[in-house]
Amino acid sequence: MKTGGPYGMIRVLIDGRVAGSDGVGRYTRQLTEALYRTSSPDVRITVLKPTGTPRYTRAEGTELAVAAQECEANVVHLLDYRIPLESLDVPMVITIHDVFRATRPWLCYSDNEFAERFGVAGLRNLKDLTTAITTSHRGSEADLTGSGSAHRKFYRAMLDFACSQAQDVIVPTRTVGEQLRSLVGPTTGLTVSPYGVDHLESHDDDRSPVAGVTGRYLLYVGQARSHKGLPKLCAAYLASGAHDLGVPCVFVGCDFADATYHAKWIRSQLGDAAVLRGKIDDATLAALYCNASALVHLAEDEGFGFTPLEALTLGTRVVVHDLDVFRETLADHAFYCKTGSTQEIATLLNRLLRTPDDSSQKEMRARWAGRYTWKDHAKDILCVYRRVGQ
Repeated sequence: MKTGGPYGMIRVLIDGRVAGSDGVGRYTRQLTEALYRTSSPDVRITVLKPTGTPRYTRAEGTELAVAAQECEANVVHLLDYRIPLESLDVPMVITIHDVFRATRPWLCYSDNEFAERFGVAGLRNLKDLTTAITTSHRGSEADLTGSGSAHRKFYRAMLDFACSQAQDVIVPTRTVGEQLRSLVGPTTGLTVSPYGVDHLESHDDDRSPVAGVTGRYLLYVGQARSHKGLPKLCAAYLASGAHDLGVPCVFVGCDFADATYHAKWIRSQLGDAAVLRGKIDDATLAALYCNASALVHLAEDEGFGFTPLEALTLGTRVVVHDLDVFRETLADHAFYCKTGSTQEIATLLNRLLRTPDDSSQKEMRARWAGRYTWKDHAKDILCVYRRVGQ
């Protein structure tokens, strides 16, 4: 296996091809920028940018292997759980952001959903990949018996395979680390390193209203995936007094652009009480956080949860389900829904809308979230590179 030697240059190839508008895309962009800022002369970083190669295909792995050879990498860091089936002959580091598709397999794509997004040929490729993993690498067959979608079977097989091949697995929280151990057993290395959330800058003019959003409002930022709890958010909003108070709910994210399926669904639930902003830049996002009465994030599961912590960095109140991961990352600085019932959430929203926020509490929230920096995360990652690359 190729390494950098005790005194040699460590040449790292980062798989930066997952670069969408979700949390993994945010992680890819912020980590690579932080590594470029933090990296020392003994570590050379090369990033494989998105190329258009179809996801969930063997071509993904082939492309990565070629890139690793071309840059003479002695460490390859994959920022997601999918690794090449063929050996790269260099140490691999993988980041596992969450494991909820294994703990909640119904959140995987159904065969119809997968084919709709990636094509019928993509579904065939997925099944072929799963067969190749389980045939060539015994021990990657956990939970693959019985009924279940092709995506569910692939996810479990690839998760087990990736963790068995990696020299180090990086997770953002102890919660994910414990969940991962319970699923795949011990790994060669496991590093818990929280991500940064200091990528949003706060300015005095952030307190000025965002165009099209005036007065008080509740805020949701993120995707419209099934585990994000949007039906419950809408039900709790309607059960609260927010609409009667003239307090709308603002939805931010590419899933809420005009004419999308999810935008139409939100409109069907909330009518004119929904303000749909779609994808926005970070400056506008920071301003929306700063002026919100609260961020409402009712996800059923998370690995880290960027948006609650982003809101906290700007002092904003945050409403979340009472999950272990949020107790770890947000501590006592969030408002927790213990039962998750619609009425409990509605009651909490009413209380927040009746109670002006306190400046000292805002400062405490921002101070807590200030511990999560990309510089610290990048330093942890560089330590991993040096450890596995020597």
